[in-house]
Amino acid sequence: MPGTSVCVIGAGPSGLVAAKLLGEREYDVTVFEAGSEIGGTFANKTYEDGRLVSSKYLTPFSDLRMDEHMGGAANHPTVASYLEYLRRYCDAFALWPLLRFGHAVEAVRALGGDGDGYAVRVRAPDGRIEERTFDLVAVCSGLHNVPRVPTIPGLDTFTGEVFHSSAYRRKETFRGKRVVIVGTGETAMDLVFHAVQVAETVTLSVRRGFLSVPAEGWGGVPLDTIITNAFEHSHAHPLATRWRLKWRVTTLVIRLMFVLSTGTSRGYNQWAGTTWPIKRGYHILNKSTAAMPYINRPLKSKSWLRFIFNKFTTPWLEPTVPGVDCHTKPPVASVRGSTIIFADGSEQEADTLVLATGYRQARASARGPPPAAAGRALSLIHISEPTR
Repeated sequence: MPGTSVCVIGAGPSGLVAAKLLGEREYDVTVFEAGSEIGGTFANKTYEDGRLVSSKYLTPFSDLRMDEHMGGAANHPTVASYLEYLRRYCDAFALWPLLRFGHAVEAVRALGGDGDGYAVRVRAPDGRIEERTFDLVAVCSGLHNVPRVPTIPGLDTFTGEVFHSSAYRRKETFRGKRVVIVGTGETAMDLVFHAVQVAETVTLSVRRGFLSVPAEGWGGVPLDTIITNAFEHSHAHPLATRWRLKWRVTTLVIRLMFVLSTGTSRGYNQWAGTTWPIKRGYHILNKSTAAMPYINRPLKSKSWLRFIFNKFTTPWLEPTVPGVDCHTKPPVASVRGSTIIFADGSEQEADTLVLATGYRQARASARGPPPAAAGRALSLIHISEPTR
């Protein structure tokens, strides 16, 4: 109903869209943001040279497209460009008056029975605790708040620097260091690319492998705009769905293109860190490929096909940025002082250990009795502040 008060927690992309849509329906909206700017993870956990892996054609919201010049000539905007887009979104839909920066929501408590609203406890910028009442609460605090830190025996004995990738900002952190990076997501690949340029040695710890796929296809066209084909469209015949033709046929085509262009069908220019089975629609794609030449070189140098690679594929697949090789290892089994011990028994001396191990989808901790009425979203929850 018009005039219904809503507390929106978080001024990241989802919080801004929630505020915009609720405002259009005449709700009384207040957005609490613990940080000093909009953007959520994109503002708080980014690093130099960071880019989006989705293109500027699919990334923006449907009610405000990205300008052609946004992100420069690149199809994939920089994080700075995306933050500028979010600021334009706030300008376009007059969201700034709704935002309360530096206000961290610490707890939400249901009031009485169903429909009685919620008490929201907020810490203001000056440290004062306020409690305000709202009819509804929209939790838009994001999924990337609580780093996932694996249990590694002896990690507390590590004599070097150890940190989660969410704390990484600049490649100078790696200069002259012996670096071990745990994880194979897109962030890990970006960090490998940074590390090989300035570090003494770089090692990548791989648990289950990954599937490397370029962010752009032939002619520089963004991959996320060219996936439509004969088996992937708005209508699919029941037999095509039953026989999974979309996956079966395109997997064959993609793997054939990989082997013809890069010499391996296990991923785009991917000779190490591979996974199995290689199927389209079976894995989350890793579209950060800049580190792959440095990861491949230790294996390519031992292959009897290296002369073919050097003449035909290496000139356009190898990097123009100088850097050391990155050696791949199995999961970390334990740590002993400055020594990293891997699952195969091999060891590596390290000065810096980076845990690019993602985030826990932590549930809010509920206290008190369960909701009295069916359909209540929450009774009393505690919401963690974003980790910076």
